[in-house]
Amino acid sequence: MSTFGTFRFCLLVASCSAAISRPGVRGCLRGARSTSSSLSSLSSSFLHRSSLAKTRAMPPLRRITPRYEASDSVAVAPKPVDNTADLRSLNPSQKPQDWAVVSSFLRDRDVKPMKAKEILEKMEDGSISDVTMVDISTSVRFGRYHIPGSVNVPMFRLIKNWDAKSVLRRMNYALFMDFQGTERDPDFFDNFKAKFPPPHKGQTVVIVDDSEYGTLQGTTNFPNGRISRSLLGISELYAEGYECDFVFMQDSLGAYLRHGGQLVDADGAEVSKFAFEMQDMLMR
Repeated sequence: MSTFGTFRFCLLVASCSAAISRPGVRGCLRGARSTSSSLSSLSSSFLHRSSLAKTRAMPPLRRITPRYEASDSVAVAPKPVDNTADLRSLNPSQKPQDWAVVSSFLRDRDVKPMKAKEILEKMEDGSISDVTMVDISTSVRFGRYHIPGSVNVPMFRLIKNWDAKSVLRRMNYALFMDFQGTERDPDFFDNFKAKFPPPHKGQTVVIVDDSEYGTLQGTTNFPNGRISRSLLGISELYAEGYECDFVFMQDSLGAYLRHGGQLVDADGAEVSKFAFEMQDMLMR
């Protein structure tokens, strides 16, 4: 309720209280009529003054040009990427038109998703033994639970510093009840290259980031698909000269558990479903 509305309500209550003290119903009606008349004149005066004030304060109207013409809900015609190094100049996590270019590039490279159920089936029949599974979660999350046999190369880390920029980033995460805010790990590429030297040609690498939102399949609201850390990491690794076949896990680790999978901690001990759910809740 606006300030003026609150004032009208209080004035009406006061008038009705005074009218009730008069004898009979006519007194109430007379009080209401007088209140209505007073409020009408007061309202006209208030609105007139408010209108004048707004007219004086309002700047001339001008067309506001949006920062980015494209949005996730509008299909963007992607420009071709002639060289994988050109991907370094793009910012797909912030600019929808850049994500359109990156998603088109990844589809051309035939980057495919792999469901948790499919990963389990391949682990059971032994066909995934020749596949490298890389978990890009933070080292803290990986230490608490991960898929057995996966290798941790953190793409993000927990926020370390307490400078102004870091504090604002922490506050931004806290707005969404996430008190474990993250930031890019500056050593991601160096660590990845140390464990898997490029171009790693002829190999298949499955990227796991515990996110079920990333997809290259277009929808009505997201015609270019939805970005995730896995897809972002794959595009950046291609820009670093990798020529392997990248696959991204499209399900979360929770889905992996629900399909009968097993998770282990840093010591190799099995993590129960209950322990996973509790830790996952605290980590978010």
